[in-house]
Amino acid sequence: MATAILFLLFSPLGALHQDYLVNESVDVGSKAPTFYLKSLDGGEFFLSRLVGEPITGFRKESGKKTVVLSFFATWCIPCKGELPLLERIYREYSNESLNVILIDVEENENKVKVYIDSLGLNIPVLMDFHGVVAQKYNVVALPTLLIINKDGIIELRSFGYKGEDHFRALITNKLDELL
Repeated sequence: MATAILFLLFSPLGALHQDYLVNESVDVGSKAPTFYLKSLDGGEFFLSRLVGEPITGFRKESGKKTVVLSFFATWCIPCKGELPLLERIYREYSNESLNVILIDVEENENKVKVYIDSLGLNIPVLMDFHGVVAQKYNVVALPTLLIINKDGIIELRSFGYKGEDHFRALITNKLDELL
């Protein structure tokens, strides 16, 4: 039995499993992995409808868009500082070709709804109930923020929250460049 476990850990099969769990190619300049998640309001979200090339069989929404993804959790103290700023950016750039999307990682829908309502946020929220999308994007700290250009390429990847001035400069400079 122990031999079989060691074989799986060190065999190519075990290596394939490890590659699935950690996708090291998700960085600035790489193609953003596509995904599908349910939204907090019960809708559906396909990243491929907004950026990059459409997946065969799925319709493309009108025009490509730049997408800001922010992975968060209700227990994350730095997230509470970042989320209201994302709301302001969401409003400031509302006339642009920009989508700001929050992705909650592995939490209860009711808890997230109460949290989002308490902060007065109107940004769309997606529910990553099992953390699969967070794994695809190598989310190792919260908040994790990515900006994906209209062609589906990751333009910015940021971990943590370092204060309003730093955050605003980082995000708005990149958005001004892309939009």
